[in-house]
Amino acid sequence: QGYVRDSAFDPRRWVAPGQISLRPFPCNCRIETAFVPSNGRYISDDPSFVVGKPCDRAHRWMCSKAISDCVEALVGAYYVGGGIVGALWVMKWFGIEIKCDRKLVQEVKLNASYICYLPKISVIEELEAKLKYNFSVKGLLLEAITHPSLQELGADYCYQRLEFLGDSVLDLLITRYLYVTHTDVDPGELTDLRSALVSNENFAEVVLRNNIHSHLQHGSGILLEQITEYVRSNLECQGKVNKFLQHATCKVPKVLGDIMESIAGAIFVDTDFNVDVVWKIVEPLLSPMITPDNLVLPPYRELLELCSHLGYFINSKCSSKGEEVIIEMSVQLRDELLIAQGQDRNKKSAKSKAAARI
Repeated sequence: QGYVRDSAFDPRRWVAPGQISLRPFPCNCRIETAFVPSNGRYISDDPSFVVGKPCDRAHRWMCSKAISDCVEALVGAYYVGGGIVGALWVMKWFGIEIKCDRKLVQEVKLNASYICYLPKISVIEELEAKLKYNFSVKGLLLEAITHPSLQELGADYCYQRLEFLGDSVLDLLITRYLYVTHTDVDPGELTDLRSALVSNENFAEVVLRNNIHSHLQHGSGILLEQITEYVRSNLECQGKVNKFLQHATCKVPKVLGDIMESIAGAIFVDTDFNVDVVWKIVEPLLSPMITPDNLVLPPYRELLELCSHLGYFINSKCSSKGEEVIIEMSVQLRDELLIAQGQDRNKKSAKSKAAARI
């Protein structure tokens, strides 16, 4: 913590070795050394404490977020400088030890190899052609495109575990891509770009654009209706600037984004955790990427920033109808009252739909 710079340099407090400070800041911590032990006495949420002002023994209160940010930044620095190995090394030094047994990876691939894929070989080969990658374990790809609804019909596998893995893999790869390609972009905007690129809506559009959804294996009539409706809505909205207007009227089936993640997870396992090969395969699928020039913020965020800039207030009323949440949103302009409603199973989506309709 002694290396962390969380406040500006104050020349008035600087003294040469052997000199006495003209502006003393006596230490009342009752600690005789510069080292502060890690115990609850020195952890507090009292707002009266001044952060970043050291006493004469160099003790100072630090914001917990500043410390955690520095830990994350150091892991990031070691990842940039030394790859995954470097990141794992510094995490181990911090006491966050991540062990990866290669035998377990081979065991996962062995289990997937027992999946009978021959009845679906034509589907697998068509999808491999679109991905431009041939799986060594075909069962992994079949697992990646199998919806849980087929488990009710006897299947003993589905895409959910691979989706869990692929979610993190894509997050890492897209974060790395943004860090390398957008060196002059504000960190806050980088976060917005990443949120847009890893969103379920973006992954769903990627799946539609590459016609991957046609290979989904499922046994649900309702799911088929949802996908068909979304495909129709997507075709109608092609060329429109704000795709959130489409999402406000037609909900994106979560399964479409899920299979993008599960396929990435399947490739990651099949290549023995080689993230560079995964990126080489998924980057063409994700292209064209969202850039700072065509980034569209979520509707509520955009409305909030616009109203804050213009000095207007947003009023929201929440009610429920069965399992649905209803948000009524209003914005009072100088000579007009804008009112819109959004309805969904969760409050966040309902609020987003209402904001898109304002």
